[in-house]
Amino acid sequence: MLGSLHYMSPEQLVGMPVDARSDIYSVGVIAYELLTGKRPFLGKSVAVMQQVVHEPPVAPSIINPELTPQIDQVILKALAKDGGNRYQTAREFSDALMEAAGITANQGTKESPTGPQPILQPGNATGNVLANARMITPRVAEQTSAGTGSQDTEPGQAPDGLFAGSEDSQFDLDKSVKKARILAVDDDERILNGLKSLFRMRYHVFTTTNPNQALDFIKRHKINVIISDQRMPIMHGVELLRQAREISPNTVRILLTGYSDLASIVGSINDGEVYRFISKPWNNQELQQTVAEAVTISLELSNVPAVPVVLPHNLKVGILIIDKDDETYRVTKGLIDGLCPVYYAASLDAAIALMQEHEIGVVLADVGADNEDMAAMIKLLKQENPQILTIVLTAASDSDMVIELINQAQIFRFLNKPVKVNLLKKYLHAALEQYVAFEKSPQLLKQYRVHESGQLRNSSVGKKIFEGITALSDRWFKAR
Repeated sequence: MLGSLHYMSPEQLVGMPVDARSDIYSVGVIAYELLTGKRPFLGKSVAVMQQVVHEPPVAPSIINPELTPQIDQVILKALAKDGGNRYQTAREFSDALMEAAGITANQGTKESPTGPQPILQPGNATGNVLANARMITPRVAEQTSAGTGSQDTEPGQAPDGLFAGSEDSQFDLDKSVKKARILAVDDDERILNGLKSLFRMRYHVFTTTNPNQALDFIKRHKINVIISDQRMPIMHGVELLRQAREISPNTVRILLTGYSDLASIVGSINDGEVYRFISKPWNNQELQQTVAEAVTISLELSNVPAVPVVLPHNLKVGILIIDKDDETYRVTKGLIDGLCPVYYAASLDAAIALMQEHEIGVVLADVGADNEDMAAMIKLLKQENPQILTIVLTAASDSDMVIELINQAQIFRFLNKPVKVNLLKKYLHAALEQYVAFEKSPQLLKQYRVHESGQLRNSSVGKKIFEGITALSDRWFKAR
């Protein structure tokens, strides 16, 4: 069972078959919340489940007296416990809601002068519903307008939500900035509005549906964090983040998407070098924490100059290949051609022993679908030794595993088996260059740190791994 509890239909909660009428129920919950400011069922998880399955919701007009019985009738029908008693199609629900909204708006405006009456006309359904909805809840609209004025902005700053990629010169975004800047890019304006609402009190938030405008904005203004959707008609998020990385390396990049297809996930790490991969629908608290961490990293790195790196011919740091099959080791040895030592381990124990004996900068590890110990090692290695860069090899097509390794192990690159030799060489050189950059500017490690996991560390496998790698980081920093 998957879903957001407050928006799940009764049949979904009890494990019965679901169809389009379950979606109509969920839209009914959203409509209820928009019209009243509250969800129809509140409380802890068990209490909410009990109410959804057995108890009728309070009529919307009891919470918002400006609503009419017609609105109550439409919303309560959409929220019927039995799918057979709901609207059977989205069109039927939409038509009923439009009619009820028109009646409610017209009745409300007779009592208070709120401007011109909305007129329902064919061919402009969306505009009419929006106009009616604004008239249904005028006080909410007034509060919203009052909260979006210049009070959160500083002199010379663009107000939150204004995308300042235009030619308007009245705002200078590069003067006396106190708040960090977040740029959100998504082709769905509802997502952008949600992100703006979530972050606008704490940061300067800029939004756009156009990735090209976003790139132009990053070229001209300092942005701390960019949050991008993946599937957009003008440009995919992975390509946007790749170009954003080239323009502004210290802008921390987050991919926020509802499509966790393996190609976009792999692209997000290989091309965009994303800090985190967040799935829609997101958890507000987790997203706020992730963005706060990203902002902190960006601010700490803002004054770190770019480090030009030229790989010397005799690097002391080595590459460690961990794979049951030694073919990758033999290929890597040929590609590196004496640039640095290359070590091979066929098991986890052998890999830990080599890391204790030699300075390892890059780990190239095979993480199969049945190799949880290797995944645990990669996570703990990054927690304790952020200077070591990991390239993951796998023949499995497990999207969840890759997302987990991006978010919990900050893997540097991902390669599918059979490995493409040109990509392997490119990624190995990029990893070595990044390691040398760490040596010159250890502050750069901040963007590769991940949360410590006590649960993982205290597991039987975790304890053994932790004991073997815990001293590597101290040795690295002392050497420098």
